[in-house]
Amino acid sequence: MKMNTIEEAIDDFKAGNFVIVVDDEDRENEGDFIIAAEKITPEKVNFMLKYGRGVLCTPITEQRCKELDLDMQVSTNTSLHGTPYTITEDLL
Repeated sequence: MKMNTIEEAIDDFKAGNFVIVVDDEDRENEGDFIIAAEKITPEKVNFMLKYGRGVLCTPITEQRCKELDLDMQVSTNTSLHGTPYTITEDLL
């Protein structure tokens, strides 16, 4: 498998292309489609949901969660890495 350089990834971001970022085999051992937020389109969201076969995630600050009154997905987070997911279907 060929890994691209950081510079190549930055060029792809600027061009509005997806970059697949993989984590360590000893962590979740998965890859994520990422794209610059200003380059996202409905078609690209659909691609991620169709081919990524997972959940669509976006970073958000704790303050913004409070402003939007987003509840945590679970009251007791037992995730191995403590990923703090929120529930957002009310926004759709």
